[in-house]
Amino acid sequence: MTNPGSSQPLPSFQKVCAMSPVQAGYVQGAAMASIALAISPDAAPATATARDLSLGLMMSLNEVLGLVPTDFREHLRPHFQRLAETAEKCGNVRATLDKLRRHKANGTLPPQLSGVHVPVFQFTQEYRSHVADPSAAIKAACDDFVWTALDKAITAKTAEMTYLDSLLDMSKFYPDLPKQMENEAKKLELANQVPVFRPGTTEIHHWELDGPFIAMRDQFLHDLALLAARVLAINHTKTVVRQTKADAKKKLKDVADVEMANATPKKRTEDLINKALSARLKQLGITGGSRSRVAKKPKKKES
Repeated sequence: MTNPGSSQPLPSFQKVCAMSPVQAGYVQGAAMASIALAISPDAAPATATARDLSLGLMMSLNEVLGLVPTDFREHLRPHFQRLAETAEKCGNVRATLDKLRRHKANGTLPPQLSGVHVPVFQFTQEYRSHVADPSAAIKAACDDFVWTALDKAITAKTAEMTYLDSLLDMSKFYPDLPKQMENEAKKLELANQVPVFRPGTTEIHHWELDGPFIAMRDQFLHDLALLAARVLAINHTKTVVRQTKADAKKKLKDVADVEMANATPKKRTEDLINKALSARLKQLGITGGSRSRVAKKPKKKES
């Protein structure tokens, strides 16, 4: 089935039913844009905007790939997967870098460095009595090492994040993608030829490229940049959500630590008082129970 006044195919009812509501909205927008373009070129931008809004609601790589025509989907999948994986790795590196910077600002060490212990060397008693702290230089060198290592780690992670960001630069990633998809489209042209018959006969006059295939190919190549940008946006949103949860968890932990610190002295004081009181009552011969009483001395057995 084709659109009126156009050779572009309308999506079948079965295919639309099998899609998610967001995907169906995108496909419907594409179909309506083709119809509007055939009827009135000025009406097409509004329907295209509706299609773009539907694309913006997609929240997974599989949903985005579900919009790609089956003829191109498996050729495009590895490119989008690499883009999504690189974006996720970049988000993880950025989160690690933020943690390292917070450690430096707070004067703390990350787990990788907090486990570094000062090497212990034994010194004779005579030398220890002569030098106040023979290990002072060793401790200072160890301290210098961990803080220098933290600075180096921040520098290394900053360089890594810069490099991954460069891989995600659409001006570098995207230009080769349409060329590769156009090459795949040319390979598919042989399988999408339809006969053109001589008027009033069943004799084939010539073969030409199928109109619906041309419309599908052109629509796909037109939306390719939007699809790639949506893959990046999805991973950016995931990174923001993950970071927001981590920040909320840290704030909750800090509040719990403060409350526990405030409660600990009071409880410890009460424990010390109770312990001292119990010891004193024991000295006085008063035992605990439902009714406190003075402990009686055991009677001597009469011989």
